[in-house]
Amino acid sequence: MTFSLVLVTWVFFRATSLSGALAYLHSMAGRAAGGSPLLALEIYTPYNLTIMAICALASFQPLEAYDWANQNPSWWLVPLFLLAIAVMWTQAFNPFLYFQF
Repeated sequence: MTFSLVLVTWVFFRATSLSGALAYLHSMAGRAAGGSPLLALEIYTPYNLTIMAICALASFQPLEAYDWANQNPSWWLVPLFLLAIAVMWTQAFNPFLYFQF
């Protein structure tokens, strides 16, 4: 949330006027007049909107990860760990990026 807030507020420091800042924000959201609708078509799919809503709800819930880990019982950690291992196992080989330079 902090990163998103910083990105949006930097627009106001860069723009020369308020109307320019609002036009830039519309462009960032894929809603610019006369712009390409491809970005809006990619961002505003039902899947992406659902994921954004879930993330927004999760960021405003009162419990933190520390609180979840200290709840008894912690039976949900084992399936979560196995799911993480399964996802890592299915990934293709990806060499370390900086070895290429």
